[in-house]
Amino acid sequence: MLVGETGVGKTSLLSLISNILQGHSPSEYETVYDPANESGLSGKHSQTMSAKVYKFVSKNGITIHILDTPGLADTRGLAKDEEHKANIAKTIQAHMPFVNAVLILANGTLPRLGVATDYTLSVLSSIFPRSLASNIAFMFTNVSTPLAWNFDKNSLPKVLAEAPQYSLDNPVAMQQRLLQIKKEGKADAKILRRLTTSVATSHNDALDAFVDFFNWAADCKPQPTNEIVSLCQKSEAIEMRLHEAMSKILRRSELKKRLTRMISDLENKTLNLNALRNYESVVAQSIMVTQKTSDYNTLCVHPQCHSNCHESCNLNFHLNPKALLKCTVFDDGKKTTCNKCGHSYRDHRHFYYIWEEHKEEVKAVDEEAKAKFKEALLDRCGGEWMRTWHSKQIKRLDSELADATNEIRTQAQAYASLSLSGSFSAQLYKAIKVLEMNLENIKGKETDPDTIQGIEDSIAQLKEKLRILQSDAE
Repeated sequence: MLVGETGVGKTSLLSLISNILQGHSPSEYETVYDPANESGLSGKHSQTMSAKVYKFVSKNGITIHILDTPGLADTRGLAKDEEHKANIAKTIQAHMPFVNAVLILANGTLPRLGVATDYTLSVLSSIFPRSLASNIAFMFTNVSTPLAWNFDKNSLPKVLAEAPQYSLDNPVAMQQRLLQIKKEGKADAKILRRLTTSVATSHNDALDAFVDFFNWAADCKPQPTNEIVSLCQKSEAIEMRLHEAMSKILRRSELKKRLTRMISDLENKTLNLNALRNYESVVAQSIMVTQKTSDYNTLCVHPQCHSNCHESCNLNFHLNPKALLKCTVFDDGKKTTCNKCGHSYRDHRHFYYIWEEHKEEVKAVDEEAKAKFKEALLDRCGGEWMRTWHSKQIKRLDSELADATNEIRTQAQAYASLSLSGSFSAQLYKAIKVLEMNLENIKGKETDPDTIQGIEDSIAQLKEKLRILQSDAE
């Protein structure tokens, strides 16, 4: 399996592997990729549109299957990365019952993993089981000589600190550049000879690196991939619970504000008998919760949207949001926004849950409580009872919220014990960092305000999820 951040050169390395297996010299290099699977977008976007398995047969008859994956840390946003991650899991499920080795590409000229590569590693670690740790290796690109290899090996995550590390300067990319220079006709014969020698040197160095890599990979114990899909589904379930918790937080925050405002009005002598109706509405609050179902459903996960867009969806179950375009709410692929909620297909997922509206009522509500409330309004017993009542309701709300967040943390801890990442919250933290990096890059440029606002909103939502996971239960 070949993985890495967007723009690190996975497709070019795929061509190199193919040419090495065929025994080609630089002058015989062939480009190996599927044009139909290339996006044609700029280098900031993933060039590979979906995960694809390539089959290569070496000159000595050995067959090798390589999964080429879409680049992560795509500047089109985290929704696109989620789409890529789901696509990787689906392709693995369909075509790769076992994995011998995972080769992670990174830029070897940098002293440590960049924000984007660190995020990419976090995303991939989130769907890789711990059993895969011994099957992972790193290939550092753009390293012309050992002197150019600036990477600090101690900066890798602890779980991958002992992973094998290789380096090269891809001769396929160099040969393509050499041919372009020859075509332009601007370099003299002496320079061309030097460049040709450089390509040949990089070719031989790459041969040595891949001989070492293939020898290591041959000794790796093949790992079953069924846990990868399982981890993806567990991750989706936690995300659903986080959406539910965020909805509860917002509703309870609004409720607490209303309670506080009522106390303030009482103390300022501005509350009247009509507040009795407010009292009854305050203690009978509706919230949105998830209810498990036997069938899977198409749901919207856009913040504060609780739409069950298509219950018992008749498509095959998909982790990839793009596949949901064939759902009837998108007019079978004719539209990219949902007919029911109006949000993008990227905000939709298949879940074995639906949203349900629940009415929450304070158990202490009875005629005696209402009578005391009325007495307080008429200033017969002052505001002390009201303050006590207010404190009791706030504690109830905080307790319910703590129960919800404890449930999420329990799920996240169970997930972390299985995944290579070892942490669900770490993924959120690194996603925030990559979004902040993208935001910094586009500010000051001719970027439309909606794009900037969208990134800022995404950062705020991720920070709220991170706060829920990391906060201590009160």
